[in-house]
Formats: sequence, C-alpha cells, structure tokens
Amino acid sequence: MTMSDTFGHTIQLFLVDGKPWSFSSPSATAAVVLDRNSNGRIEWKVKGSRQTYHDWQQAQAAKKEAAS
Repeated sequence: MTMSDTFGHTIQLFLVDGKPWSFSSPSATAAVVLDRNSNGRIEWKVKGSRQTYHDWQQAQAAKKEAAS
C-alpha cells in the first residue's frame, strides 16, 4: 500500500493486488484502507511526523497567503 509522497489535492494512490487505485478524497482512501468510516484529513499523517493532512493543508494555505 502506498500514498503519494506529498499530499495531492484530489488523488491518493494505493495498491490493491499490485494495481494502482485512485480516490477522490483522503477520507475515501482512509475508509477503504481502514475498512471503516474515517476522516482522512485527520487519519493521514505526514511521513515521519505527527502532522495531519488537515494541519498540512492549513500550513500550505498560510504559506501561499504569506507569499502573496
């Protein structure tokens, strides 16, 4: 199972029987991987840290706003 190294805005990939599958949201991906309802923005973490996808998105938006 893999997920793109950086968070995409619309597609996350993971392997099922060696074939890539894409999903339209982090929650849909997390629900399949975890086999339960889940909030992917909280479940997915930045590799090597405890930062959630939600926190990462917020930080990216703040950087973009600061650069404007």
